Amino acid sequence: MSKHEDILTLAVTRYKAAIESDQTEREAYDDDIRFAINDEGCQWPAAIRASREGDNPPRPCLVFNKIPEKIDQVEGEFKQLKPSIKVRGVDSKADPKIAEILQGIINHIEYNSNARSAYNTAHTSTLYGGRGAWRIDIEEDDDDPFVRNIVINRIPNVLTVCWDPGAKKTDKSDAEYVFVSESISEKEFKAEYPGVEAMDWDSDDKLMEGWRTDKTIRRAEYWWKEKVEKTFYRVERVVDGVPIEMTVKEQGEGDLLIEEKKVKRPGVKWCNMIYNKVLEGPHDWPSKYIPIVIETGKEVNIAGQSKTRGMPRFAKDAQRMYDYFASASAESVALVPKVPYLVTPKMIGNHQSQWDQAATKNFMYLLYDADPLAPTLYPKREMPPQLSTAIAAELGRMEHDIMSAMNIYRESLGDESQAKSGTAINARQRQGNTGSYSYTDSFHVALTYSSKILIDLAPYVYDTERITRIRGEDDVERDVAINAREGAPILQGANQDFMVKSGNGYINDLSVGKYDVVATIGPSHATQRMETFDLIARLINSVPQFGLALGDILFKNMDVSGAEEAVKRLARMVPPEIMSDNPPEKPPDPKIMLEMKKIELKLQDQNRKDFETQMKAITELMKAEAAERGQQAQEMAAVMGLIKERLPPIGPQPGQGAQP
Repeated sequence: MSKHEDILTLAVTRYKAAIESDQTEREAYDDDIRFAINDEGCQWPAAIRASREGDNPPRPCLVFNKIPEKIDQVEGEFKQLKPSIKVRGVDSKADPKIAEILQGIINHIEYNSNARSAYNTAHTSTLYGGRGAWRIDIEEDDDDPFVRNIVINRIPNVLTVCWDPGAKKTDKSDAEYVFVSESISEKEFKAEYPGVEAMDWDSDDKLMEGWRTDKTIRRAEYWWKEKVEKTFYRVERVVDGVPIEMTVKEQGEGDLLIEEKKVKRPGVKWCNMIYNKVLEGPHDWPSKYIPIVIETGKEVNIAGQSKTRGMPRFAKDAQRMYDYFASASAESVALVPKVPYLVTPKMIGNHQSQWDQAATKNFMYLLYDADPLAPTLYPKREMPPQLSTAIAAELGRMEHDIMSAMNIYRESLGDESQAKSGTAINARQRQGNTGSYSYTDSFHVALTYSSKILIDLAPYVYDTERITRIRGEDDVERDVAINAREGAPILQGANQDFMVKSGNGYINDLSVGKYDVVATIGPSHATQRMETFDLIARLINSVPQFGLALGDILFKNMDVSGAEEAVKRLARMVPPEIMSDNPPEKPPDPKIMLEMKKIELKLQDQNRKDFETQMKAITELMKAEAAERGQQAQEMAAVMGLIKERLPPIGPQPGQGAQP
């Protein structure tokens, strides 16, 4: 078998397995979404409708569809939210500025692709039927065919998507294969693929079921995962004169090879096919993720089979009953003008034509002849049927059952209800919001997977030296250079706040570092501005003194002409100490200063007294010591006098000679 035959054999088998395992859920989705919009009057079973319309006169089959308004409420709340993506680094090579660039690239992709349309389509489909989808593609630039762009496209009909039944994750990111198919006419197929022989529609091959009819041909995009061998190099590279060890996919000039390693990594392949032929491909897809994003509604697992649903699933019976009782009520009221008269043949015999039209025309009077057999009687209309209180009660109960099944109550719809206090109304609104939050959470899961695909694709698509536009959360656009060499001319026209030199010597190399995403869903930037404006306006209204300090911020959040000029003028009026990051110190309280001065004077007076006492003590001590020293001198003189008296003279005395 050729390579293409191997691909086709496996693909056809996989497609059949995917469709068969999901057939019940696909039928339930189709039934739910058709019922919710009353497609072709399907809220009335066909047999009952035919029976009622076949009566003489026909009985009404009215539809008062209560389901769409509940879904519209949840859908409207979702559309007021703004999905946003935060990119963050997860290894030592990641840089916050590169993370900001990647985040800006994703925002710009969403803006250029009108991704919100894809998100809304998928979410609305999920609300109605329990599943939705969008896709991520790589397309050539309209102006430059050598430039590729990432785009987010919507999938209007989620039933064109089928996936590996072995996928366990909510977002189906673990699916080994995914099909996106469509049925096209044979004429359209021949015009698009001239010379390609399609299979015969009357073939006995059972695997061909669903691929060919007498008028259509199924064309499918087939995505599948394969283990791909990749080579990595551990090299020593000199960056700014410093040798650094790093792992790269390609060796550069001057790199010193340390180790080479071949490993198998999951890769994705794509082809476009019909049952018996590969029309395009197979091609390698430059990401480890299949770029089909699945959003699911409320999901449970029964005996290993995933069961998903949207909002209408358990409200259908209550809606059928509501239609029935509403039709019965209308039928009862409509029959009031046609209540028959009690007459005898003699009374109307001469005026038959007028009486035959009495139920359809408004006559000013009706003629009759008195019946000799009943001279006291005259034509008399029967009592009209009264509107049944049971029907009215059932209508109210069925409407409540519809709301309960869909978890949307009167308070959420803005209607009056039995809840009168603000607390009770808010509690009921929160109950409805909590019940529908699981759909918002499902979208959050899908958005996270979609963002991972974008982050993984970015280094492959934006792999050349170029200026690209990024978009911030405030919708401000900036031109940023990526994959640029040092000194490259494009750096002059790029935003200088984003200049990250990577280890390989390039500026803003998106392939360096590992990044992850965090998806959030919250108020839009415009909504946040409105809330900020409202809060500051109420604050200034309560405390007018705040107007001088907050006036410029108030106008900054106003979407009116001249707001920017007003901000500049008001900012010049704000005192410098408020605008400064280091405001001057507040002068001390005079009362505190006076008390401190008094304490200081008291301390000085006390110190003076202590000093005088010490000096006096020292003087007395010195006097005592002096007196003591004088007494000691006198005593010493007296002692010396006694010594002199008692000691013999030293040396020869006068008149005495020395002895021989």
